[in-house]
Amino acid sequence: MRKVIVPLVLLFMIMAGATAASAQWRKLGQKDVDFHVDHDIFDVTYRKGDFRKLKIAVKYAPVHFSRVVVTFGNGETQELEFRDVIPAGGETRALDLEGRERIIKNVQFWYESEPVSRKKAKVTLYGRA
Repeated sequence: MRKVIVPLVLLFMIMAGATAASAQWRKLGQKDVDFHVDHDIFDVTYRKGDFRKLKIAVKYAPVHFSRVVVTFGNGETQELEFRDVIPAGGETRALDLEGRERIIKNVQFWYESEPVSRKKAKVTLYGRA
């Protein structure tokens, strides 16, 4: 009996670890944001990655987002909806991606850093399967 349980427990631990690793947020890109309206494209390097959620984090200064558009590998797009200004040190909630084809080609941002402090903001894009 013990000879059967030990391999099963090990198999379960390996599977649980793989599931937990796939559920973690992966950094997809990072950009500095100026004090004027800026347009940047985050080319996603995980071309074979199948993402179901995105999250955007902001450091150093608040950022006003005018528009965020995700382009998928099949050419379809999705505009993300969230609060317009993300404060310094803040982040969006997990943003759900629609449809079955979730391989991301790129994410386009139209944004500007709020001139509260004279620091440039840093925006980081994360994805999760």
